[in-house]
Amino acid sequence: MLHCELQKDGLQHQVVLTDTDFIYRVKPRDDKEIDHGFTNIWNMGSIPLDRMLAVSKRVKQLKENQDSFTIHYVTKTGSCNLSARKVKFKGDEKTCLVIRDKLRSYVNKRHPIRRFLVLINPVSGKRNARTIFRRNVEPILTLCGVLTEVIVTERPKHAEEILKNRDLSDFEGVIAVGGDGFYSECVTGLLVRAQLRARIDPNDPESTITPASLPVGIIPAGSGDFIVQYLHGTRDPTTAAIHVVLGKCQKANVVSVFKGRQLCCYSGLLLGFGLIGDIMNDLEGYRWMGSARFKIIPTRSVMNRRMIDIEMDYLTDTWQTLSRSVYGIDAYVITWRPEESKMAACFGDSALSLYITGKCKLSNHMKQLRKVQLQSKDCWDYDFVDQLRVQGFRVRFPNTPQLQTPEGEALLTDKYYLNCDGEVVTIDRPEFEVRLHRDVVSLFGDSSVRDMNNNVFVWYRSTETTAL
Repeated sequence: MLHCELQKDGLQHQVVLTDTDFIYRVKPRDDKEIDHGFTNIWNMGSIPLDRMLAVSKRVKQLKENQDSFTIHYVTKTGSCNLSARKVKFKGDEKTCLVIRDKLRSYVNKRHPIRRFLVLINPVSGKRNARTIFRRNVEPILTLCGVLTEVIVTERPKHAEEILKNRDLSDFEGVIAVGGDGFYSECVTGLLVRAQLRARIDPNDPESTITPASLPVGIIPAGSGDFIVQYLHGTRDPTTAAIHVVLGKCQKANVVSVFKGRQLCCYSGLLLGFGLIGDIMNDLEGYRWMGSARFKIIPTRSVMNRRMIDIEMDYLTDTWQTLSRSVYGIDAYVITWRPEESKMAACFGDSALSLYITGKCKLSNHMKQLRKVQLQSKDCWDYDFVDQLRVQGFRVRFPNTPQLQTPEGEALLTDKYYLNCDGEVVTIDRPEFEVRLHRDVVSLFGDSSVRDMNNNVFVWYRSTETTAL
């Protein structure tokens, strides 16, 4: 623990550097003020060392000025939003050198120079992903000394191809600038890559897959950005960038989706078959409307809902089978559980939450869908919705006519659609299958940062304090 005096905003401050915090307060004017304690909290401050982003020196006329330094750190600007702030201190050169080097040593030890592969989807959301990266993300990365290689994707599945095939040995992480579907595309590339290198067949639903080799940071630039909102509590891109540079990660589940015994993709948010799949397919033709399409097109899709005869095998402890007519099957990879007075997102649940919507009146169905949209706790508590906890499931279409291709492959005459994290997968084979894989992706994110307090007003009078 070190103790010294430095100037901030023209006032002399007492500074204490502990193993966890950089603490400062305006120097008391006399002994009376010390005896009565310090009551003005605005003249005190505490910066946790694990919230520091960088410690910089001012350069003047190409010569480093050794009598000052600036601490760049993380602070809250809303209930969940984070931003980078800075505070400057001045003092004698020896004191500044000692404090600055110790702070830098901590920051560099926690975050040595890193290199990230940045993938930007230019057509996500409002088509402003490049601007979001340049304005909100790149300054944070530069401040923290993070090196990047930036690739703007040129076509669907371009990011997947890149992550499958190129050399990633020089990178410590991947940053995906886009929406939920773009994140899933990146995860698909990373996981298929990992399976091929581990000599695991990615097209085998029975395989136990190996985790992705690199963590992923999601920068929200899509239409929904639900994964980021569930992870950070906000879809603010600056907050997401700060979580990346702080470096802490949490594990996340995915599901693999197979069609005709071939892997289609990995999904990290939700799957919606039937009505939700139809809605997403209908929306595809109206992208020119922008976000307005989400307010108009779904109503028409709901009015034209169709029932689908299915046979389903679902895996709990053992495989079980059911047959029925349904309006939809929804599987949640990120599930929800009660936490104090609210519902909290769970990225590493032990099972999928599966909801099967059967025959019901249109009016009741619309009420239920509205509650789903609002994330009401009772949105699935209807007698026409069956709730299951599963490790995987298979869906077949016994009453849908099929045709044979010249190669002898069976195809459905009617097409169905699966919403995979906001992207549409066409189901044109007699069966599709879904399997859960736990903790195979690491996401940059830390709930303790989201819940942090900005300052800890503690003053140390320990005899172990060393004066500089």
